[in-house]
Amino acid sequence: MLRNFIVEEMQPLANLVEPMVWVYAEDVERFVPSYTWDRYNQVFDYFWTASAFKGAHGETLVVPDVQRHLNNNLNWLALMAQEEPRIRGGFRGIVLTGWQRYDHFAVLCGLLPAAIPSLAVNLVATTNGFF
Repeated sequence: MLRNFIVEEMQPLANLVEPMVWVYAEDVERFVPSYTWDRYNQVFDYFWTASAFKGAHGETLVVPDVQRHLNNNLNWLALMAQEEPRIRGGFRGIVLTGWQRYDHFAVLCGLLPAAIPSLAVNLVATTNGFF
């Protein structure tokens, strides 16, 4: 939502929110280049990031692609480590999301029991910084 805002448009939000930047693709840097953090850093002190441990890659998937989600999380950690020294307050953390459905009229996708292995792998990876 804020990606297309200019600094002046974001300024009223400076003391009200801590932005969450989400990318579910493996190539995180492609979607959040360095200049994005430069612009956000002019307004906000702290940031959250968001990845996924299930969902986000297809409405009909029954079992999540653990490797794909793991790559996304590890790439987020690398990007956060690279950008953190340039950010005033820093990153608050990373949120592992688990999509339940793609819209409110769709059937459930990637049910939680089938996604628990992916959740476990990605929690270990984001906690330790590697897997």
